[in-house]
Amino acid sequence: MKNGSVAYREYIDGDSSVYVFNDAILYSKEQFVAYFIQKLQLTSNDIVILDRATQIGQSVLQNKGDSKVGVVVHAEHFSKSIMNDTHILWNNYYEYQFSNARNIDFFYNCYRYSK
Repeated sequence: MKNGSVAYREYIDGDSSVYVFNDAILYSKEQFVAYFIQKLQLTSNDIVILDRATQIGQSVLQNKGDSKVGVVVHAEHFSKSIMNDTHILWNNYYEYQFSNARNIDFFYNCYRYSK
């Protein structure tokens, strides 16, 4: 915060966290991301770029408002040895994004064989 006060507190217990704000208590990373995205008040002039959406993809898509969403696809997650003319195997990092491609505005990759 601009005045130097504490914006929020995170209480960690093993693999789980509780995030405490002045106006909210959030019991998961997913809730935290949803809250954060809502606070940004995104508009149609904004672009959200997801780089590995594990645990946050659904929260982003549900709270993106009118903003555009793009997904970065990393070439090292591509398995050429299991590719044929109709199927491409990608690392499961992309399962959620590819399953919800209708809600993604663009995919970005930097792969030397992409056309």
